Order: sequence, then structure tokens, then C-alpha cells
Amino acid sequence: MEFKDLTVEMLSSERADLVGQLRASGKKDGVKEERVRVLSIVKLANKEFSGIDVETIVDKSIETGKSFSEANAEMLSKRLVDLQKTEKPGPDGESQASAKDHLTRAKEYKAAHPECKTMTKALQATAAKRK
Repeated sequence: MEFKDLTVEMLSSERADLVGQLRASGKKDGVKEERVRVLSIVKLANKEFSGIDVETIVDKSIETGKSFSEANAEMLSKRLVDLQKTEKPGPDGESQASAKDHLTRAKEYKAAHPECKTMTKALQATAAKRK
């Protein structure tokens, strides 16, 4: 019998002790690699994504065997979605949803003040003060 013809079953029957040692060594290496993968995902979530609800992503990533890169990409995607949902303040501290643009404020000012004859004067009156 040649080495290239050797099968797991043949080796198990002939050298059960060697197969046991190989499996134990493989298990030890596999556990070590899995521990590194899981810890890297958890540490990433705790360090980079501490203010974001990523626990479900972490749990799912660990359960399904996702790599560190895949878990990181999913957490970054979640962060982007959360950032897009949050209301950002305008330049004067007002929320952008409620902030009116300068032209709209000027038109409203001109309509409310009949003494204001030109749009230029209305724009000057409603311009944000420089800091």
C-alpha cells in the first residue's frame, strides 16, 4: 500500500493512537482560532461601536461563523444607518428639520414688514450673524 492510497478509515484501524493525537491537535488549534475570532468581534463592538446597539449583530456574527471583516462591515453599515436617521443641527444650532433656509426667512420677513421694499434688504435683515 502506498501513502497516497491511505484513507482515514485505514489509518484509524491501523493507528488509532495517531488519529487521536491528530484530532486533539486539530481541536486545540480550532478552539484557539475560534476564540481569537470571537474575542476580536466582541472587542471591536465594545471599542468602536460602544454607543450603538450592535449586540444582535455580534451574537449573529458569532453564531453564524462570520469573519471579523464581515462583522465589522455589518456594524459599520448599522452605524451609517443610525447616523442617517439622527437629526443633525444646522449651522445656527437649530435642527435642520425645523430650520428654514435664508431665502424662505427673507420672503417671510418681507411679507411681514411692508416697509421692506427689496429682497436685498430682507436678506440683509434675516442673515445669520457671523461668529
